Amino acid sequence: MKRKPLFRRKVAKKDFSESDLPSNRFELFFDILKNHYRTLLGASLIFLLFLLPLLMVQFFLDLRGASLFLSVIIQ
Repeated sequence: MKRKPLFRRKVAKKDFSESDLPSNRFELFFDILKNHYRTLLGASLIFLLFLLPLLMVQFFLDLRGASLFLSVIIQ
């Protein structure tokens, strides 16, 4: 049984020349964004996955602190 590759790699039909490369930072940014959007999206989703529990804990601690503050003010 032949295994399929996990990621398909795009192979250029010809070699790069200096004129094909980005010449300034904006072109470089959009070139990276175009060629690596799946990698950037995957890294962002993993970051979000690990950030959500931290945000939930922070929200509930803030909520608890606000309720304690209000109970002190009311008394």
